[in-house]
This record gives sequence, structure tokens and C-alpha cells, in this order.
Amino acid sequence: MSENSGGSYDVKGLNLFRSFPVEAQGDGPLLSSFQAFETSLYLLALRRYPAALISCVNAWESAIKAFHKMSPDDKTDLYVLLDDIFNKHKIPRRYRESVTKVRLKRNVLVHYGASPSDDQESLGLILKTGFPFYIYLIRYFFDLYLDWKEFAPNAKDFYELKDHPGSEKCVLIPAYGDALIQAVDLYTEFGANPLIKDKEFCCAKIAYLISGDIKEKIFTAQEAFSDVWNEEWAKFRDSRGRLMQEYFDEWAWVFDCPICRSGDSFYGEIDQHRSTKKSIRLNRGVCIECGFQIQEGNKGVLDKMLQPQLGDAMPNILKSFSFYL
Repeated sequence: MSENSGGSYDVKGLNLFRSFPVEAQGDGPLLSSFQAFETSLYLLALRRYPAALISCVNAWESAIKAFHKMSPDDKTDLYVLLDDIFNKHKIPRRYRESVTKVRLKRNVLVHYGASPSDDQESLGLILKTGFPFYIYLIRYFFDLYLDWKEFAPNAKDFYELKDHPGSEKCVLIPAYGDALIQAVDLYTEFGANPLIKDKEFCCAKIAYLISGDIKEKIFTAQEAFSDVWNEEWAKFRDSRGRLMQEYFDEWAWVFDCPICRSGDSFYGEIDQHRSTKKSIRLNRGVCIECGFQIQEGNKGVLDKMLQPQLGDAMPNILKSFSFYL
């Protein structure tokens, strides 16, 4: 693993990975697999969901070829490789049908292109099957972890593992790994709800982090931040906050943004119809820093994303609004 003077990692050309174990470096297709997976994350951040799906499936294929140590001349089709691993390895059967669905969708996108109507379906397939299956393959075949919590389920923080033997098996930079798993978990909980039409909020965290990485590569640090931390921006930020309070008719509480983590920047509207004198529920909200927003009728999404902040703030919110509830 190498680290440049700017503090960002560069592992064999990979930007989101923190390590590449020695025992895996001889597997050329594994490096290709990691590159395809990283490309999928970048495309996800750019909201190119069909293209992200294609790259994700390419990552599957290269991982399987790396496990079998196949030569570049081997042209075995992906469906054959998938049938082989399902028949010969103890891979959960729940993946078989969903993996086939993703593979067939990938084929359609590759040969016939994509339209905007493919976006939500592609995003759903990535978060429901694409990433979870890839995480499983990497762990099962190579004993490597994209989710460090699978490696150390009792650790509260990744940095508890700093000197832990084998921690190099946790290959993703922790912030990206945590955001990736958050995306999968949010889709698992809310993806099947037909009342929620746009599922992009599920991947907002990982998209925000990677978009920052993209921005850093395009602009210098000075260009990216010189016009942010100044007096004019502070005044603008305060005025946005006042406008949000007025917009929500003062029925709002300020939280740290769950996406960009900016302090006191996310204005969550208190749901007057679902809140009681014992429990507060949120209806919609917006961050005045990064612009992330959840519209009304989110069916519990906002309450979930703002935990544990909402739980910690509950006594103070109840005290402030109990007279009106």
C-alpha cells in the first residue's frame, strides 16, 4: 500500500482501496475486478446507473476468473462461470435467481443501450444484488472484506483494528466501505416500498463521498474551497437557515447532515400529524450545505437516516413542541 503526500491512497491505481494483500497480487483478473468495481462506484456517483450496473457485473466476472486463475485467452461466458460456482460452491441459493436477472439486464444494456427509464431499475439491481453479491464473492473466494465490520463485528470503529493481525484484508478505505454498506442497507429496508418512487437517497452517502473525490481530481484544493469558507458564505448560510425555518413554518429541528456531515445544516420538518407528546417523526428535510433533500411522504426514510441524532435530540424537541402537539 502506498500513500502520497496529500494523504489519499493509491493502491495499484485504485483510489478507494486502502490495501491490496500480497497473496492476491498475482491474480491479474482480481486487480481488474477491483478496478471495475471502483469504476461502478464512480459511475454511481455520476448517476450513470445502467453503466454502473455493467461495470459491477464485469467486476463479478473478473473475480470469478481470478479465483479459477483463468488465462486471458479463456473466453468462457459469464453464465457458464456463474452456473459453475453455484453448482460447486456453497453460495447462498437466494442469489441464483437475482444474479441471473442482473446478468440478463446487463446483456440488454450492453447490446441495446439505456434510456432514462432504466435508471431506477438499474440502481435497484445494483443495490439489491450487484454490490451484495460482489461483497460476498470477494469474501468467499479471497477472504477479503469490503465491509470491515464483517471482519471485526465487535469493533466499534475501524481504527480499533489499526494493529490488528489481518486487518489488511479490509481492502476499502473505511469511509467508503461504511457508505457502501449504508446504501445496501437502506435499499434493503426501503427499496421494495412502491410508494417511494426515487431510490437515489439510498446511495446518497457513497455518491457524495466519491463525488468529492472526483471534484478533487478535477479542481485544485484552492479552487474547490477558496470561495466557501469566507464571510459571504457564512452570511448566505445563515440566511438559508432562516429561510428554511420560515418555509417549514418554524416546525423544524436542525441536525448534522447525514450525507455531507456538515454540522447544524440539515433542517428536518417535524411531522405534525404523526408526532405525539411522546415521539417525534419527521416529514421532509434539506441540507443547506450540500443540497441533499428528502421530500414529504418519505415513509420513515428520514427518521432512519437521522438516527441516532433524532433519538438523542428527542427530549429537547418534545420539550420545545409539546405544547403544540
